[in-house]
Amino acid sequence: MPVGAMWGVAGGGHLCLLALLSLLSCLHQAHAKEFFMESTDKEILDFLLHNSRYDMRVRPPLEEGPLRVNVSVLLLSLYSPDESSLNYEVELLLHQHWFDPRLTFNDNGRHAYLSGMHHLHQIWLPDTYFVFRGQFKEELSNDNIALKIFRGGKVSYTIRRYLILSCTGDLQKFPFDDPFCTFSMESISYEERDLKYFWVNNTNSDNGKSLERSGRLVSLNAYMIENSTHVCNDTFFWRGGLGSVRFS
Repeated sequence: MPVGAMWGVAGGGHLCLLALLSLLSCLHQAHAKEFFMESTDKEILDFLLHNSRYDMRVRPPLEEGPLRVNVSVLLLSLYSPDESSLNYEVELLLHQHWFDPRLTFNDNGRHAYLSGMHHLHQIWLPDTYFVFRGQFKEELSNDNIALKIFRGGKVSYTIRRYLILSCTGDLQKFPFDDPFCTFSMESISYEERDLKYFWVNNTNSDNGKSLERSGRLVSLNAYMIENSTHVCNDTFFWRGGLGSVRFS
């Protein structure tokens, strides 16, 4: 057989193999789409989170750069139970959003989002830690958590927390001074090169934006004069090199 003919057969074989692989890929995508369109959100998440496809111990994979975690805070209430102290009780909603390509699905718009509450302990979540002077008023329970997964792989994680902040003030003017309260949030284990926090608001603008106040903000013996948000530099880290954001 002529050499050219041999190469032609070999080349044809490669073309057939590529065509077969392409056909199998299309069939797999069509089958997956049909499955997503006919399944409940639980069934979809059972499929996406199967241990052959998903490992919650591994940070969402990205082609380059750190994982971006968008953060916003909605203030619900502000109390000063004891006017003779500098302790303030703050109730807030902390919203965190990030992209996890492993959770992408296409159900032709059947679900606005998937509720991930029944899979809460199977999904990777940022290990966000509050750094502040004070304590939590109560433990975090599932009643104060919302977890949503959207078609494009966006994950929305919201928690409600009650903080008792020990603020600073001017003793010479107390109780007529304006106390200063602050807290920070950072990752326990991920360095900034792997995970980075960004303050965002409803316009999706980065950093330097004030936290939002609920239209039904409840306050007692306390009021907010001014607030600001920042991305921490090294001087704010309680441990160096970790992604962090700060509110004051």
